[in-house]
Amino acid sequence: MVSGSRWKARALFAVVVISLFRAFPSYDALRTKFVQEKWRDAQIKFDHPLLDTSRVFPPDSHEGKLTYRLAVPVLARVFHLHEGGILILSALAGVVLLYQVLVVARRVSGRRRVALLTCIAVSCAWPGETAFHELRGGYYDAIAICLSVSAFAASPFWAFALLWLAAWTDERALVAAPLLFLFGLLEGERFYQGRAGASIAAVLAYLPARAWMAAAFSYSLFPGAGIGLPVLWSQANVIPLAIWSALGGAWIVVALALPALLLQRRYVATAGLSA
Repeated sequence: MVSGSRWKARALFAVVVISLFRAFPSYDALRTKFVQEKWRDAQIKFDHPLLDTSRVFPPDSHEGKLTYRLAVPVLARVFHLHEGGILILSALAGVVLLYQVLVVARRVSGRRRVALLTCIAVSCAWPGETAFHELRGGYYDAIAICLSVSAFAASPFWAFALLWLAAWTDERALVAAPLLFLFGLLEGERFYQGRAGASIAAVLAYLPARAWMAAAFSYSLFPGAGIGLPVLWSQANVIPLAIWSALGGAWIVVALALPALLLQRRYVATAGLSA
């Protein structure tokens, strides 16, 4: 019988190899003019983490939306990280993400095979690949996803801290808060002492802090164009395709889990997974 730690190491190695094979990182793209310009723009935020990027870059550009995405720029400023350092950090985040998926899936299912197959599904989808093939500066998706998923494997205090930090990495990480809330309830934790409460606390701690920064530094509360409900409404027709392509092979897990949960009469879990 393979020990738990050795099994995790072997499984993690396998899924990282699969993810790299699927990602096909094109490192020669780092020499292209477009990618070099992205890194020059990102370096401006690294040098001045509190810069209001919506006043420096076009409001409808990606760079114009980076004002509140402070975690990585602050880290880069403190530790003098540049292009190479951020790429290494992103790759490490990808490895940690897959490991945390393995841990959470093993804990929930109680079976190594299910955990491995779940992790392989994630490694073949965009969340498991982006850390290895996203080479443009200013894109912190992999780090934000890593922090969000790590919250599911952490104690309530660290779940709060990780989700709060993920929101400062990319505010879209707050989408994970309802999922963490549901996960905490399904784990049978007490609300005020579990991850359900931690998810709410993280949101309540982030929003006032963001409002304070907007007032203190004269930021726009929601900088940049091309965001918000009007944009979501205009793109509503492609939402089904976006959901399908984002989950990729992970739809196999959903398709098999839903009837299993229904047979067990776990209707709350079924509704949560469907949502």
